[in-house]
Amino acid sequence: KIADFGGAQFCGNINSDTVVHTKCYSPPEILLKCPFDEAVDIWSYG
Repeated sequence: KIADFGGAQFCGNINSDTVVHTKCYSPPEILLKCPFDEAVDIWSYG
């Protein structure tokens, strides 16, 4: 099941201060305020 597209938005250059995930689906890098890249989207997907 694919869900939670309400938090999706187009981002050009993103930095670790910009959070676009909901807390329940956030990967550890975002929760810990560490640098992240597009791999966090795969983690959130499952």
